[in-house]
Amino acid sequence: MTSSVVFTPEAEEQLVDLYRYIAAAGSPEAAARYTDSIVTFCEELAAFPYQGRARDDIRPGFDSSATGDEWSSHSPLPRTLC
Repeated sequence: MTSSVVFTPEAEEQLVDLYRYIAAAGSPEAAARYTDSIVTFCEELAAFPYQGRARDDIRPGFDSSATGDEWSSHSPLPRTLC
């Protein structure tokens, strides 16, 4: 079964806000690189939904992964939310 990544409206809004913050404080190019890397990481979850560390102590079926200095949290379900 092929999984897909679906960004919640809140996640999309946070990416836009992050892009704007970095673009204003640094440069649009840096902002694009950083936010694109987050999107790419999340999209890779479709191919490897069980990557990361199981965090059943937080919630059954919950995983977390490091992306550079940041952490992402996800549930490896057929429709992965990031």
